[in-house]
Amino acid sequence: MFDLTGNKRKKLKLYERIADYCEVSQDYVAPVPVFTFLGNRKIEIDGCRGILEYSADRITLIAGNEKFTVFGEGLTLSDFRFKVLCVRGNIRGVVFGEIPRKEGDDV
Repeated sequence: MFDLTGNKRKKLKLYERIADYCEVSQDYVAPVPVFTFLGNRKIEIDGCRGILEYSADRITLIAGNEKFTVFGEGLTLSDFRFKVLCVRGNIRGVVFGEIPRKEGDDV
């Protein structure tokens, strides 16, 4: 694809073209997950792609291109539709990226 001056144009991704057209930052339209924390009782994840691990004290999810793990007590999942997922319970912490396993953890 070439512009009017004959220079080759960089092919833009759809979200980049939308951001340019709407004259907004790409951060608003890029395909990245959005996390909404409501105290330590609920997290809404918009952009969740899947569940890797699920127990009452640890939930590991894929959001965007990254893994993230929620630690706590009495954790449950709800409202998984349209790539939006809610984690509820007594949330103690969240770790983004790969989680190192302790010796003896089940895979």
